[in-house]
Amino acid sequence: MEFAAITVYSQMSYERLLQRVTSVLIMAGYAVSERCGMRPRSFDLIARRDDELLVIKAVVHIDSMSEEIAHELAAIAHFLKGKPLVVGEKARDAELERGGAVYLRYGIVSTSAMTLYDLFVEEVPPLSMHSRAACT
Repeated sequence: MEFAAITVYSQMSYERLLQRVTSVLIMAGYAVSERCGMRPRSFDLIARRDDELLVIKAVVHIDSMSEEIAHELAAIAHFLKGKPLVVGEKARDAELERGGAVYLRYGIVSTSAMTLYDLFVEEVPPLSMHSRAACT
């Protein structure tokens, strides 16, 4: 029973995260796709504003994204002439920092939805960059 409750909570957190990311992108003037159902492993959303294209993977725990998925995300973004982006809520057991913190997960920029808001809506640049080791 506990496992089922954890799975439902994780699914709700994931759906809530996708909604937050979508809202932030729309507020920032991006046209946002529907959630990708064909290959949900590799990416969830595609967003475009002017000539900028983002291929986005939402994960509750950024350290749960495998190297294989990261490579697929990067390849799809490259093929579409876009930029890969991972948005999450936690790394290990801690919430991701809001204060402009950006992480690298297998070479892909990863951040929280709140930092995404700061960057895209408030136009506040990131204050710190953390290596992959800091978030795995």
